[in-house]
Amino acid sequence: MYLKVVISMNLLLEELKKYEKKKITSDILIGIIKTYYPHYKDTSIRWIIYELSKKNVITKISSQLYFIGKLKVYNPLFSNVLSKDIKKLLETILNLLCMNQHV
Repeated sequence: MYLKVVISMNLLLEELKKYEKKKITSDILIGIIKTYYPHYKDTSIRWIIYELSKKNVITKISSQLYFIGKLKVYNPLFSNVLSKDIKKLLETILNLLCMNQHV
């Protein structure tokens, strides 16, 4: 039984490679999984989706949309100069607000 599950997972991974770097709906993803695991219940299918996500095979975009592969999360890096400029700007705004309250 264990060998059959491993073989099915390998076949599933090969199938998902065809969709690499593409978005697919959860219905399509579930259909692909059910091709290799036809007797699994919905809860077991959700565990497979969880495992695929954990292994970065898929990335959940929304409740109904998945990206095959790993999406890079946009994380802007602020330079120290920019951080200092923002801090000065916020201090200036705060000072202006405080001065307006006393007028």
